[in-house]
Amino acid sequence: MRVCIESYGCTANQAEAEIMAGLLVKAGHSIVDGPEAIFK
Repeated sequence: MRVCIESYGCTANQAEAEIMAGLLVKAGHSIVDGPEAIFK
């Protein structure tokens, strides 16, 4: 599954988004640059 993560706010929110991205990749998903890339 392709996933796009958008993070807004403080540095802690951005760090949590990076952690979540790592977990998703480890589970077999791929991270894409933007929401429009999900449906390509």
